[in-house]
Amino acid sequence: MPGAVDTELLRACLWTGEPARQAWDRFQQQAGDLRELFRTDLGSRKRFGPLLAASLRRNAVSADASILTVLRTALLREELRASLYGDILVEVLQVLDAGDARVVVLKGAAFGVALYDQPAHRHSHDIDLLVRAEDAEGAARALEAHGFRVAGTGPHAGGGDLTLIHRRALPVNLHSRLLPVSLPGRTFSFAELWSRTREARFSGHPARMLSPADSLVQVLGQATLFPARGSLQWAADAWLLIDRSADLDWELLIEWAGKSRVTLSCWTRLEYLAEELHAGVPAGARTALAARAAATEALERDLALYAARAGSGLGAIGQVLSGSTAAARARLLAWLLLPSRAYMGSTFGARSGLGLPAAYVRRALRYGIAELGSRRTR
Repeated sequence: MPGAVDTELLRACLWTGEPARQAWDRFQQQAGDLRELFRTDLGSRKRFGPLLAASLRRNAVSADASILTVLRTALLREELRASLYGDILVEVLQVLDAGDARVVVLKGAAFGVALYDQPAHRHSHDIDLLVRAEDAEGAARALEAHGFRVAGTGPHAGGGDLTLIHRRALPVNLHSRLLPVSLPGRTFSFAELWSRTREARFSGHPARMLSPADSLVQVLGQATLFPARGSLQWAADAWLLIDRSADLDWELLIEWAGKSRVTLSCWTRLEYLAEELHAGVPAGARTALAARAAATEALERDLALYAARAGSGLGAIGQVLSGSTAAARARLLAWLLLPSRAYMGSTFGARSGLGLPAAYVRRALRYGIAELGSRRTR
């Protein structure tokens, strides 16, 4: 989860009035040289510059002229980029509409229009679209015929089930699943999702986007399956989905999280949003998710632990020592060394025979080598 400093940044960006102003003051005190931070940061903080600039203006917060200059420059740069991004998105949608493919606009492209005050407040480095599995190849061919380049090996490869690159170097990811990792028991129905989609307009062009509940499951689930250390974007997207979706169907979210095998992930992240960012998660939904999370199967638990480890920045020993009690540390050590067979099968493809014990040994050796390497560089 975001640490104390990043939580204050999120509060300053998302809250309104005096609470936002107080969060900004605390963030300034804790974050150090803000001008340098937003100018040189390569992670999530830098991409929050436009949203922070808008919040400071909305809440009439005074700030040092030098930091305001950096933030306003970031906003102007993102406004120019958002205009080009919107043009490319419309171009893609027009090509796919001509082929009669069913397309759902996902994540940043959808949120920039539907949740944020303006698209420039939500940085997106690619375009993510959900299509039916049977339409994916045809959609890719249509875009390729229009001048898009199919991604091979390189920085843009593998962003979606199929990834194509626009001539302006913007990746377009065609997904045939809501969450990209296939797990035993996970169900997916494009028709079911499509029946709940809503119309939105992207630079005047009509297209479909997910319902709030489906969007929230994707945001929370993907944050676990693909954890990026220091990433804050999921928290802002999820908070705004809750805040600006009065009709969010919490029963559907709980049901869909269970079908997608991300109940534990949704619960832990929604607890953070409710406790630290005061997101309006109903008490009944929190109670229901907590009860279901307590009965989580080993595979889902191991996936959530993987996300926690990947986002912690700690070595294997540090991860074990993070347990609050001796019993907790013992459980962490056992889970680290001996995750469930289902997890090993889904992650390493080792399901039975000699391949399974060999995979456990390779995994333990990998952690040991990584720990030695981290100690040598200290």
